[in-house]
Amino acid sequence: MAEYYASEGAEDPIQVEVPKGTYVLSFHRREASAARLRASSPSAQYEEIAAEAKAEGKWKFAFLVLVASLIVASAAVAFWLAHNSRPADRASESVPPAFATFWKNFVSGPEEPWVIFSNGAFVGRPETGMR
Repeated sequence: MAEYYASEGAEDPIQVEVPKGTYVLSFHRREASAARLRASSPSAQYEEIAAEAKAEGKWKFAFLVLVASLIVASAAVAFWLAHNSRPADRASESVPPAFATFWKNFVSGPEEPWVIFSNGAFVGRPETGMR
C-alpha cells in the first residue's frame, strides 16, 4: 500500500491503511500538500470546479425530467381512469327489464342481501373473511 500511495495514489484524497495488529481498515482524509497546491494553477482549479458544477447540473436536469415525466404519466392515468369509469353504467343498461324488476328489491332494500350456498364448507370468520 505504501508503494501505491507513493506512485499512482499520490493524488488520492483519501488514504486507506491497515494498522499493525488489526484486521480493520482505517480511512484517513489526506491533506493537500503545499507543493501540490502550488503546482496547480488557478485556471486548473477553476476548470475543475466548473466540471464539477456541470456534472451536478446534469444530475439536477435529469432529476427534473424524471419528476416532470412522472407528473405527466400520473395525469394521463388519472384522465384515463376518469373517462373509462363508464362500463358499469353500460352494464346496467344492457340488463333485460325482467331481471332488473326481479333483482331490484334484493339489491336496493334497506338491508344488505345475503348469499347462501348450500352444502358449502367454509373456513374462517365473517369479520376476517371466509373461504
